Amino acid sequence: GGAATTEEQAAPEASGGSTEVSMKDIKFDPGEVTVNAGDTVTWVNDDSVGHDVTADGFKSGEPGEMQNGDTFEHTFDEAGTFDYVCSVHPGMDGSVTVE
Repeated sequence: GGAATTEEQAAPEASGGSTEVSMKDIKFDPGEVTVNAGDTVTWVNDDSVGHDVTADGFKSGEPGEMQNGDTFEHTFDEAGTFDYVCSVHPGMDGSVTVE
């Protein structure tokens, strides 16, 4: 539902809809994002090794299942801060703050 707009936003910060997080050099980039309730975050594996997105409440699949070019989407419906990790690589973590 809802009217679709064809207007392209060239602003660096996307509002209302989608935010992309890259998995590159064994880290999430950006590591912290802030979105609005109802927005979707898309993780993209730009690395040559397998990653995953694992959190309390959502996960992309099996550990390291996301290969180069694979994407994972999750829509955040409620406010809060949601921490996540790549379960394969210690120290590879990030968070999504939903307002």
